[in-house]
Amino acid sequence: MIRIICPHCGKTLEIPDSFAGQQGKCKCGELVLVPIPAPLPVVPQVDVCAQIQARMDAADRDKANRKQPAPLDSEFKPGMGKTQKGCLGCFGLFVAFMVLGAIGNAINPQHRTTLVQPPQTTQNNLATTVPAARQPAKFSDQQTSYSRTGEIRDVSTGCAKRLVLCVVVPLGRTREQLTATLDRAARELEKETQAKAVMVAAYRPQDSPTDTYTAGKAVYAPNGQWEDACTSAPMRVSVDLNDLYFAPPKDKIAVGEVVQLKASLGGAIKLSKGPDRWFDEDMIASVPVGTDATIIERRVTPMSNLEFVRYCVRVTSNGSDVTGWVHQSNVEGESGKATNK
Repeated sequence: MIRIICPHCGKTLEIPDSFAGQQGKCKCGELVLVPIPAPLPVVPQVDVCAQIQARMDAADRDKANRKQPAPLDSEFKPGMGKTQKGCLGCFGLFVAFMVLGAIGNAINPQHRTTLVQPPQTTQNNLATTVPAARQPAKFSDQQTSYSRTGEIRDVSTGCAKRLVLCVVVPLGRTREQLTATLDRAARELEKETQAKAVMVAAYRPQDSPTDTYTAGKAVYAPNGQWEDACTSAPMRVSVDLNDLYFAPPKDKIAVGEVVQLKASLGGAIKLSKGPDRWFDEDMIASVPVGTDATIIERRVTPMSNLEFVRYCVRVTSNGSDVTGWVHQSNVEGESGKATNK
Protein backbone atom coordinates (compact mmCIF):
# COMPACT_ATOMS: atom_id res chain seq x y z
CA MET A 1 0.00 0.00 0.00
CA ILE A 2 1.09 3.59 -0.73
CA ARG A 3 0.53 6.09 2.13
CA ILE A 4 -0.04 9.71 1.03
CA ILE A 5 -1.42 12.85 2.66
CA CYS A 6 -4.19 14.71 0.83
CA PRO A 7 -2.94 18.29 0.25
CA HIS A 8 -6.54 19.52 0.39
CA CYS A 9 -7.87 18.07 3.65
CA GLY A 10 -4.73 16.61 5.26
CA LYS A 11 -6.13 13.11 5.61
CA THR A 12 -3.78 10.14 5.34
CA LEU A 13 -4.78 7.84 2.49
CA GLU A 14 -3.73 4.25 1.84
CA ILE A 15 -3.77 3.50 -1.89
CA PRO A 16 -3.04 0.08 -3.49
CA ASP A 17 0.29 -0.12 -5.34
CA SER A 18 -1.53 -0.81 -8.60
CA PHE A 19 -2.76 2.81 -8.69
CA ALA A 20 0.78 4.34 -8.62
CA GLY A 21 1.15 7.23 -11.08
CA GLN A 22 -2.62 7.68 -11.47
CA GLN A 23 -5.09 10.25 -10.15
CA GLY A 24 -7.98 9.53 -7.86
CA LYS A 25 -10.48 11.39 -5.72
CA CYS A 26 -10.04 11.77 -1.98
CA LYS A 27 -13.01 11.54 0.36
CA CYS A 28 -13.07 15.33 0.34
CA GLY A 29 -13.85 15.23 -3.40
CA GLU A 30 -10.52 16.63 -4.67
CA LEU A 31 -8.18 14.92 -7.13
CA VAL A 32 -4.96 13.50 -5.70
CA LEU A 33 -1.98 12.18 -7.65
CA VAL A 34 -0.68 8.83 -6.38
CA PRO A 35 3.14 8.96 -6.49
CA ILE A 36 5.28 6.14 -7.81
CA PRO A 37 7.25 4.75 -4.84
CA ALA A 38 11.00 4.48 -5.18
CA PRO A 39 12.45 0.95 -5.28
CA LEU A 40 13.68 -0.38 -1.96
CA PRO A 41 17.46 -0.46 -1.57
CA VAL A 42 19.17 -3.81 -1.73
CA VAL A 43 20.54 -4.68 1.71
CA PRO A 44 23.66 -6.84 1.55
CA GLN A 45 23.60 -10.06 3.55
CA VAL A 46 25.97 -9.94 6.52
CA ASP A 47 27.16 -13.01 8.40
CA VAL A 48 27.01 -11.61 11.95
CA CYS A 49 28.23 -14.84 13.55
CA ALA A 50 31.33 -14.88 11.34
CA GLN A 51 32.13 -11.27 12.25
CA ILE A 52 31.79 -11.95 15.99
CA GLN A 53 34.01 -15.04 15.73
CA ALA A 54 36.65 -13.05 13.78
CA ARG A 55 36.72 -10.37 16.47
CA MET A 56 37.07 -12.98 19.23
CA ASP A 57 39.97 -14.64 17.39
CA ALA A 58 41.68 -11.26 16.94
CA ALA A 59 41.29 -10.52 20.67
CA ASP A 60 42.83 -13.89 21.57
CA ARG A 61 45.82 -13.25 19.27
CA ASP A 62 46.30 -9.77 20.71
CA LYS A 63 46.22 -11.15 24.25
CA ALA A 64 48.79 -13.86 23.40
CA ASN A 65 51.17 -11.40 21.73
CA ARG A 66 50.88 -8.75 24.43
CA LYS A 67 54.24 -8.18 26.15
CA GLN A 68 54.59 -8.49 29.91
CA PRO A 69 55.37 -5.23 31.80
CA ALA A 70 59.02 -4.63 32.70
CA PRO A 71 60.10 -5.27 36.35
CA LEU A 72 60.12 -2.28 38.63
CA ASP A 73 63.86 -2.50 39.21
CA SER A 74 64.74 -2.68 35.51
CA GLU A 75 66.53 0.23 33.89
CA PHE A 76 64.54 2.56 31.73
CA LYS A 77 65.91 3.90 28.47
CA PRO A 78 65.11 7.33 27.04
CA GLY A 79 61.72 7.31 25.34
CA MET A 80 60.32 4.42 27.46
CA GLY A 81 58.26 6.73 29.64
CA LYS A 82 60.60 7.51 32.56
CA THR A 83 60.58 11.18 33.52
CA GLN A 84 63.77 12.86 32.34
CA LYS A 85 65.32 15.77 34.19
CA GLY A 86 65.26 19.13 32.41
CA CYS A 87 68.36 20.15 30.47
CA LEU A 88 69.84 23.43 31.72
CA GLY A 89 71.40 24.10 28.33
CA CYS A 90 68.05 23.77 26.54
CA PHE A 91 66.36 25.95 29.16
CA GLY A 92 68.97 28.62 28.58
CA LEU A 93 68.40 28.61 24.83
CA PHE A 94 64.64 28.90 25.41
CA VAL A 95 65.09 31.95 27.63
CA ALA A 96 67.46 33.53 25.09
CA PHE A 97 64.94 33.13 22.27
CA MET A 98 62.17 34.65 24.40
CA VAL A 99 64.33 37.70 25.21
CA LEU A 100 65.37 38.19 21.58
CA GLY A 101 61.74 37.92 20.47
CA ALA A 102 60.60 40.53 22.95
CA ILE A 103 63.39 42.91 21.83
CA GLY A 104 62.46 42.39 18.16
CA ASN A 105 58.78 43.16 18.81
CA ALA A 106 59.71 46.31 20.67
CA ILE A 107 61.99 47.50 17.82
CA ASN A 108 59.60 46.69 14.90
CA PRO A 109 55.95 46.33 16.00
CA GLN A 110 54.87 45.59 12.38
CA HIS A 111 56.59 42.20 12.58
CA ARG A 112 55.06 41.36 15.91
CA THR A 113 53.81 37.78 16.07
CA THR A 114 50.23 37.25 17.24
CA LEU A 115 48.98 33.92 18.47
CA VAL A 116 45.68 33.03 16.78
CA GLN A 117 43.21 31.60 19.25
CA PRO A 118 40.80 28.92 17.97
CA PRO A 119 37.22 30.20 17.71
CA GLN A 120 35.07 29.44 20.70
CA THR A 121 31.90 27.56 19.90
CA THR A 122 28.97 29.21 21.62
CA GLN A 123 25.24 29.05 21.26
CA ASN A 124 25.29 32.33 19.33
CA ASN A 125 27.62 31.27 16.53
CA LEU A 126 26.47 27.71 15.91
CA ALA A 127 24.59 28.87 12.79
CA THR A 128 27.87 29.87 11.16
CA THR A 129 28.89 26.22 11.02
CA VAL A 130 26.09 25.51 8.56
CA PRO A 131 27.32 25.73 4.93
CA ALA A 132 26.01 28.77 3.10
CA ALA A 133 24.52 26.54 0.40
CA ARG A 134 21.95 25.26 2.92
CA GLN A 135 20.68 28.74 3.76
CA PRO A 136 18.36 30.75 1.48
CA ALA A 137 20.24 33.32 -0.55
CA LYS A 138 19.58 36.97 0.23
CA PHE A 139 17.49 38.74 -2.39
CA SER A 140 15.41 41.88 -2.51
CA ASP A 141 11.71 41.94 -1.67
CA GLN A 142 10.92 42.33 -5.36
CA GLN A 143 12.95 39.24 -6.27
CA THR A 144 11.09 37.17 -3.66
CA SER A 145 7.60 38.63 -4.12
CA TYR A 146 4.53 36.43 -4.50
CA SER A 147 0.76 36.79 -4.48
CA ARG A 148 -1.74 34.71 -2.55
CA THR A 149 -4.55 32.90 -4.31
CA GLY A 150 -7.52 31.53 -2.42
CA GLU A 151 -8.02 31.30 1.31
CA ILE A 152 -5.80 29.72 3.93
CA ARG A 153 -7.01 26.15 4.44
CA ASP A 154 -7.08 24.70 7.93
CA VAL A 155 -6.10 21.03 7.95
CA SER A 156 -5.27 20.84 11.66
CA THR A 157 -5.16 17.62 13.62
CA GLY A 158 -5.99 17.01 17.25
CA CYS A 159 -2.42 17.69 18.32
CA ALA A 160 -1.24 20.45 15.99
CA LYS A 161 -2.44 23.44 14.02
CA ARG A 162 -1.64 22.94 10.32
CA LEU A 163 -2.39 25.38 7.51
CA VAL A 164 -2.07 25.29 3.70
CA LEU A 165 -1.74 28.31 1.41
CA CYS A 166 -1.51 28.58 -2.38
CA VAL A 167 0.56 31.36 -3.96
CA VAL A 168 1.49 32.49 -7.47
CA VAL A 169 5.13 33.26 -8.33
CA PRO A 170 6.12 35.35 -11.39
CA LEU A 171 8.14 33.58 -14.07
CA GLY A 172 11.82 34.22 -14.78
CA ARG A 173 13.42 33.52 -11.41
CA THR A 174 16.48 31.39 -10.77
CA ARG A 175 16.41 28.32 -8.57
CA GLU A 176 18.02 30.30 -5.75
CA GLN A 177 15.47 33.10 -6.07
CA LEU A 178 12.53 30.68 -6.20
CA THR A 179 13.88 28.87 -3.13
CA ALA A 180 14.18 32.17 -1.26
CA THR A 181 10.64 33.12 -2.34
CA LEU A 182 9.10 29.92 -0.96
CA ASP A 183 11.18 30.18 2.21
CA ARG A 184 9.91 33.73 2.75
CA ALA A 185 6.27 32.78 2.10
CA ALA A 186 6.39 29.88 4.57
CA ARG A 187 8.02 31.93 7.33
CA GLU A 188 5.62 34.84 6.86
CA LEU A 189 2.60 32.51 7.03
CA GLU A 190 3.88 30.89 10.24
CA LYS A 191 4.56 34.30 11.80
CA GLU A 192 1.06 35.49 10.87
CA THR A 193 -0.84 32.44 12.11
CA GLN A 194 1.46 30.93 14.77
CA ALA A 195 0.69 27.49 13.32
CA LYS A 196 2.78 24.48 14.26
CA ALA A 197 3.16 23.49 10.58
CA VAL A 198 2.49 25.44 7.38
CA MET A 199 2.64 24.36 3.74
CA VAL A 200 2.93 26.79 0.82
CA ALA A 201 2.16 25.45 -2.66
CA ALA A 202 3.42 27.74 -5.45
CA TYR A 203 2.12 27.89 -9.02
CA ARG A 204 3.04 29.55 -12.27
CA PRO A 205 0.86 32.49 -13.38
CA GLN A 206 -0.77 30.43 -16.16
CA ASP A 207 -1.81 27.58 -13.86
CA SER A 208 -4.77 27.20 -11.54
CA PRO A 209 -4.20 25.70 -8.07
CA THR A 210 -4.55 21.94 -8.18
CA ASP A 211 -3.21 19.07 -6.15
CA THR A 212 0.15 19.31 -7.96
CA TYR A 213 2.21 22.47 -7.44
CA THR A 214 3.83 23.71 -10.67
CA ALA A 215 6.49 26.01 -9.19
CA GLY A 216 7.44 24.53 -5.85
CA LYS A 217 6.42 23.72 -2.30
CA ALA A 218 7.72 24.88 1.09
CA VAL A 219 6.99 23.31 4.47
CA TYR A 220 7.82 25.13 7.71
CA ALA A 221 7.41 22.56 10.48
CA PRO A 222 9.39 20.53 13.03
CA ASN A 223 12.33 18.97 11.16
CA GLY A 224 10.87 20.57 8.02
CA GLN A 225 8.46 17.61 7.80
CA TRP A 226 4.69 18.01 7.57
CA GLU A 227 4.05 14.74 9.39
CA ASP A 228 6.19 15.86 12.39
CA ALA A 229 3.79 18.70 13.31
CA CYS A 230 2.90 17.04 16.62
CA THR A 231 6.52 16.77 17.76
CA SER A 232 8.71 19.30 19.59
CA ALA A 233 11.61 19.06 17.11
CA PRO A 234 13.31 22.27 15.90
CA MET A 235 11.40 24.24 13.26
CA ARG A 236 12.96 24.16 9.78
CA VAL A 237 11.96 25.05 6.23
CA SER A 238 12.15 22.40 3.50
CA VAL A 239 11.72 23.46 -0.14
CA ASP A 240 10.91 21.31 -3.17
CA LEU A 241 11.05 22.87 -6.66
CA ASN A 242 9.21 21.70 -9.78
CA ASP A 243 11.16 21.73 -13.05
CA LEU A 244 7.99 22.79 -14.86
CA TYR A 245 8.62 26.33 -13.61
CA PHE A 246 11.95 26.47 -15.47
CA ALA A 247 10.73 24.81 -18.70
CA PRO A 248 10.81 27.10 -21.77
CA PRO A 249 7.34 28.26 -22.84
CA LYS A 250 5.70 26.49 -25.78
CA ASP A 251 3.68 28.06 -28.57
CA LYS A 252 0.04 27.56 -27.73
CA ILE A 253 -2.65 26.84 -30.27
CA ALA A 254 -5.35 29.46 -29.94
CA VAL A 255 -8.96 28.55 -29.39
CA GLY A 256 -10.82 28.67 -32.70
CA GLU A 257 -7.86 27.62 -34.86
CA VAL A 258 -8.42 24.81 -37.36
CA VAL A 259 -5.78 22.08 -37.44
CA GLN A 260 -5.40 18.72 -39.12
CA LEU A 261 -5.43 15.78 -36.73
CA LYS A 262 -2.49 13.41 -36.89
CA ALA A 263 -1.28 10.12 -35.42
CA SER A 264 2.29 8.85 -35.22
CA LEU A 265 1.30 5.27 -36.11
CA GLY A 266 -1.44 6.19 -38.55
CA GLY A 267 -4.88 4.70 -38.36
CA ALA A 268 -8.04 6.26 -36.97
CA ILE A 269 -8.15 8.95 -34.28
CA LYS A 270 -10.66 8.39 -31.51
CA LEU A 271 -12.50 11.15 -29.67
CA SER A 272 -13.50 10.62 -26.03
CA LYS A 273 -16.26 12.25 -23.98
CA GLY A 274 -14.02 13.75 -21.29
CA PRO A 275 -10.52 15.17 -20.77
CA ASP A 276 -9.61 12.46 -18.27
CA ARG A 277 -11.46 9.57 -19.97
CA TRP A 278 -9.98 7.69 -22.91
CA PHE A 279 -10.91 4.03 -22.44
CA ASP A 280 -12.82 2.16 -25.14
CA GLU A 281 -16.16 2.68 -23.41
CA ASP A 282 -15.50 6.45 -23.33
CA MET A 283 -15.07 6.85 -27.12
CA ILE A 284 -17.78 8.73 -28.99
CA ALA A 285 -16.36 8.99 -32.54
CA SER A 286 -13.51 7.86 -34.79
CA VAL A 287 -12.08 9.95 -37.65
CA PRO A 288 -9.21 9.38 -40.10
CA VAL A 289 -5.82 11.09 -39.96
CA GLY A 290 -5.86 14.52 -41.58
CA THR A 291 -9.39 15.36 -40.47
CA ASP A 292 -9.94 19.10 -39.95
CA ALA A 293 -10.59 19.96 -36.31
CA THR A 294 -11.49 23.25 -34.63
CA ILE A 295 -9.80 23.83 -31.23
CA ILE A 296 -12.41 24.37 -28.52
CA GLU A 297 -10.28 24.06 -25.36
CA ARG A 298 -6.79 23.09 -24.19
CA ARG A 299 -6.66 21.33 -20.83
CA VAL A 300 -3.32 21.05 -19.00
CA THR A 301 -2.96 18.79 -15.96
CA PRO A 302 0.40 18.99 -14.13
CA MET A 303 1.69 15.57 -13.12
CA SER A 304 4.86 15.74 -11.04
CA ASN A 305 7.39 17.55 -13.27
CA LEU A 306 5.43 16.88 -16.49
CA GLU A 307 2.31 18.25 -18.12
CA PHE A 308 -0.51 16.07 -19.40
CA VAL A 309 -2.28 17.96 -22.22
CA ARG A 310 -5.62 17.14 -23.85
CA TYR A 311 -7.50 19.07 -26.55
CA CYS A 312 -11.23 19.48 -26.97
CA VAL A 313 -11.95 19.65 -30.70
CA ARG A 314 -14.96 19.79 -33.00
CA VAL A 315 -14.93 17.64 -36.13
CA THR A 316 -17.37 16.49 -38.76
CA SER A 317 -18.02 12.75 -38.68
CA ASN A 318 -20.57 11.01 -40.92
CA GLY A 319 -22.13 14.36 -41.80
CA SER A 320 -22.60 15.46 -38.19
CA ASP A 321 -20.57 17.78 -35.93
CA VAL A 322 -18.97 15.94 -33.03
CA THR A 323 -17.16 17.53 -30.09
CA GLY A 324 -14.72 15.38 -28.14
CA TRP A 325 -11.29 15.15 -26.56
CA VAL A 326 -8.05 13.98 -28.21
CA HIS A 327 -4.47 13.61 -27.02
CA GLN A 328 -1.84 16.31 -27.38
CA SER A 329 0.01 14.31 -30.03
CA ASN A 330 -3.14 14.20 -32.17
CA VAL A 331 -3.03 18.01 -32.43
CA GLU A 332 0.61 18.96 -32.00
CA GLY A 333 2.21 15.78 -33.32
CA GLU A 334 5.44 14.28 -32.04
CA SER A 335 7.33 17.52 -32.86
CA GLY A 336 4.97 19.57 -30.74
CA LYS A 337 3.84 21.74 -33.68
CA ALA A 338 0.35 21.74 -35.07
CA THR A 339 -0.41 21.58 -38.79
CA ASN A 340 -2.73 24.50 -39.46
CA LYS A 341 -5.10 24.38 -42.35
